[in-house]
Amino acid sequence: MSEFSEFCRILQEKSGMTIYQMAKVSGMERTALNRMVIGKRIPKQEDVDAFCKVVRANEKEKAWLRELYIMEKMGKKCYDNAQFIEKLLQELRQMKESEKPVFPPPIPNIGAEYEPMKPFIEGKEELERLICQLLEKEYRRKRKTELYSNFPAKGNMLFMAMSHFEQKYGKGIPLYHFFNLNVNPEKYYDADCNLKVMYYTLMWVLQKGADYIPYYTYSQLMLNDMELQMMPYYLVTAGGVLLISDDFQQGIFLDNPDTIHFYQEKMQGIRTQMKPLYQIVTVQRRDAARKEIDIKFTEEKVRITKQKEKGRCVAVVITESSLCEAFSDYFSFLEEKKWSAHGGAHIEPTESSGYTTEEREQF
Repeated sequence: MSEFSEFCRILQEKSGMTIYQMAKVSGMERTALNRMVIGKRIPKQEDVDAFCKVVRANEKEKAWLRELYIMEKMGKKCYDNAQFIEKLLQELRQMKESEKPVFPPPIPNIGAEYEPMKPFIEGKEELERLICQLLEKEYRRKRKTELYSNFPAKGNMLFMAMSHFEQKYGKGIPLYHFFNLNVNPEKYYDADCNLKVMYYTLMWVLQKGADYIPYYTYSQLMLNDMELQMMPYYLVTAGGVLLISDDFQQGIFLDNPDTIHFYQEKMQGIRTQMKPLYQIVTVQRRDAARKEIDIKFTEEKVRITKQKEKGRCVAVVITESSLCEAFSDYFSFLEEKKWSAHGGAHIEPTESSGYTTEEREQF
């Protein structure tokens, strides 16, 4: 029995009426009503409204039944995708350009003076200290440098440390961040695994801009498989290579120049075999009445535009198929909500405004 039909049964019992009595009062077909309550049939919108009326559901009960009805029609996977996207967009709208956080040092006693780097590191705090030491050396370099890592998207220690040194030294360093996306996320134990990568990396992109470049490839190996590897995570800089255990409790530090050169060449080779997760475009809006977040969607790509200062906007284009599918689910969810809220009446879709003709054609 689905959540929708289970809630129908609860409302029926609360009303004290039998299926026969409900059918007689509402004019609904008794067989169809019974199949709806026991979960054998997805009803029409007008049947849901008639059911709410006959059981005398209050506004809160009506709203929850309609939400469950949308879930029933869309399927749980599509519904969950839509809910995830909705939460993401709410958080993006709350991000204000004028409210850039001042990141504190990610670990205590961080400074320019450090103890000599050890080849083997034990303990999370010591590992974080070494990461900060490696990063600070990069930010103090005068020549151009870049970073490579495959740290999990959720962990923000690396991001916090980089933001701290960006503020301290007044410069940015490109970070090439590599991810494995699951080829079949709905069959993985965490069906939202790809969406979670998008969730955290979008936050980074909108705060760091062009200095943060996530790449992806498809793989069957995911986070729970990392423990099968001895040192699955890495941070590669011009000053050293740090290999890290899956629980971020141990690390191996390599600083031989030939080894560093080997890893840097390897990272550059990996970049050529992976795809950028996003295309980032800066656009100018001419109108004053613009939205905090605007979305354009086709079957092939999604474009999320975040409002910045003085009419300048950053547009993030997503082309990865499973993420585009999740946005398709989100727009289907919006249409279902409009349909349900208006009792099944046809609602003309409204187009988001604020783009020039050239921008629409470009998209």
